[in-house]
Amino acid sequence: MIKVQGLKRGDTIGVVAPSKKVNSEDKELASNFVSCMKELGLKVVFSSDFGKSDEFNVSSSSPKDRAGNINSMFGDESISAIWLFQGGQTCNELLPYLDWDLISKNPKIIIGKSDCDVLLMAISKMCNFYTFHGCDAKYGNKKEFDYEYTQQYFEERLMKGNGDIVPYFPWKFMRENESMKFSGEIVG
Repeated sequence: MIKVQGLKRGDTIGVVAPSKKVNSEDKELASNFVSCMKELGLKVVFSSDFGKSDEFNVSSSSPKDRAGNINSMFGDESISAIWLFQGGQTCNELLPYLDWDLISKNPKIIIGKSDCDVLLMAISKMCNFYTFHGCDAKYGNKKEFDYEYTQQYFEERLMKGNGDIVPYFPWKFMRENESMKFSGEIVG
């Protein structure tokens, strides 16, 4: 697996809505997220269909267009990372339209969660580079990028290259099951 290049001040993150459409509340949270990224010295651009809706009022555009946005961001040398805005139910529709050759030749950070995991895992498998399971590109709703831990380790891992994982002890699962042992390769 290929380790993708980290982010540095001045880099641009492309935000794509690969599944669920973006509503007016989401747009406000996205605007707040842009402010957070600016504080880290990063720029943010949005896909052309961000905030729009498909004919069924479910997704931001057709599967082909949403995949095209991802392909475009991988092909755009000015984009250093891609952040999948939020999940939904329609990410799997994009798989036949992704340009695996283009993506393989342009490995970069791609972050998402939930329904977007199907894209992250497919890209890891088909293109042989690491992808990142992380929060939605939102700030201001007391979840997602709002947590100090999330902000700190976004910067530690993706900007400074520190690979150490420090447990976040308020997570109940970790505290109540300290005797459990896990092994295996971490992917996604």
